[in-house]
Amino acid sequence: MALVRFANFAVEWNRIYAARRIAGETDERSGEHLLLFVDDPSVAAGQAAAPICDVQKIDAAWKHVRKDGRFAIIGTIAIDKSKVCAVSRSADGRQGSLSFDLGNGRGAVLVIDPDLAALILETIPESTGKQNNAATDQEECAAAART
Repeated sequence: MALVRFANFAVEWNRIYAARRIAGETDERSGEHLLLFVDDPSVAAGQAAAPICDVQKIDAAWKHVRKDGRFAIIGTIAIDKSKVCAVSRSADGRQGSLSFDLGNGRGAVLVIDPDLAALILETIPESTGKQNNAATDQEECAAAART
């Protein structure tokens, strides 16, 4: 077990499935924080484990994310490409979500801004209608997110 520490929070790095930067109220980054979403049985699925509020620690954690090839950074969110299994935007454009397969039949869903969902969707090629294993993957993801 190799823990990485950021101020008052330490985490086994490979358990992080998403990180989300929340802007502060001013240009000086006052009030900025970083939410880390961790595959931790003691934390409800889709809830952040602990916010990081110190600007230097936020920068250190975000630098760690940027160096880790598992993550794709899109806007203000970093997602573990190996664990994300679905992204959606509601038909009315009012809500977005990211679903993650955490293994062993467990999943997590993060509610995200619909514009961020649209931005993520634009990075994914549109289906050409050819058969592949996508249907099976989606069924497994949906089952994991329901638990």
